[in-house]
Amino acid sequence: TVLVPKIATAGTMTTTQAALCYGEAISANISSTSEATLEGGSSTASITYKWYYSTDGQNTWTYIDTGGTSTSTLATAYLSAIGGLVTNTTVKREVYASIGPVECDPLSVAVTFVVNPALVAPSITSPATTCSTDSIRFTVGNAAGDTYRWTINGALQPTSGDNFDIAAGSLAAGTYTLGVYGQSGSCTSTVVTQTLNITDPSTLTIDTGLVGDAVCEGDSFTIT
Repeated sequence: TVLVPKIATAGTMTTTQAALCYGEAISANISSTSEATLEGGSSTASITYKWYYSTDGQNTWTYIDTGGTSTSTLATAYLSAIGGLVTNTTVKREVYASIGPVECDPLSVAVTFVVNPALVAPSITSPATTCSTDSIRFTVGNAAGDTYRWTINGALQPTSGDNFDIAAGSLAAGTYTLGVYGQSGSCTSTVVTQTLNITDPSTLTIDTGLVGDAVCEGDSFTIT
């Protein structure tokens, strides 16, 4: 008798992390929602799982080493080892019908992780020094359509957008760190910072050197 083991269905699987930010590592398991099954005449066979991933549109595949364990789910530890993703990445589970060392008839099922484009790090257009009694506007110098969030000394400000206004008198004289970063969904760009020096206006005084600021007609005096 010659045994010909065969897989009937590859099963199904899912993940809770379908989309990732550029450079983000996979941080959620791939769970099996239904196990693979054998055809009726293959009851003496066992089911073996192997895992692979592709970053080039499923043209080539890289084996995911699970330490020799055949598993229908893939833990985060194995997925995070792929590293930060910079392009859409597909993870597939191949299913084999096995009798001893013989593995036959692989079927597969896959999930694709969509990687969002990299956000452009913004720049800040503004003077680095201003007077405490002046209003000042900061502008994102290379706005790319993202939502821009602003910080002062690391504290997130309630307003967002391409422009950020500081009203006259709202900040005391001193040195501050202004920051801005782009945000799209759950993804953020690098935070760009700029040092802002705020000074108080000079106080001007006039001294005539006269007692009671009184002088006789024809007398001279010096104003300092």
